Amino acid sequence: MENKEISFKDVSKQHEDLIKTFNIPEWIVKQKCSKCDKEIGYLSLRSIGLKLNAQHIGNFFVEVCCQHCNFGYELYLKDACKNIKDLVALLENYSWDLGAKMKPDFLIPNSENNLVKDIIKGENNGNTKT
Repeated sequence: MENKEISFKDVSKQHEDLIKTFNIPEWIVKQKCSKCDKEIGYLSLRSIGLKLNAQHIGNFFVEVCCQHCNFGYELYLKDACKNIKDLVALLENYSWDLGAKMKPDFLIPNSENNLVKDIIKGENNGNTKT
């Protein structure tokens, strides 16, 4: 029996069909790659979720490895969710205007910290300046 190697191209149609069964909203799939500007499509998606680390807590993210140019990055919406219900609502009741605000993660300055900003805001009656 001959040992045959299977390439990504051999399973891409099945992979795309499987991803589609997750009912990922079109506004995610139709995002443009930040490098090649092509629509990312289903095969570029790696993960979708909610950031819980202190610096990016509450950010909605889509991990991408572009199927066209192989550039990897995350798209994010800053401080988009305060809880899981917000995440579900974002995925179910999305507005296209919000999708236009998604940014690639390599543009997030290291000085941005959602948790620290919330703590300062809470201790200063809503003022985020120290």
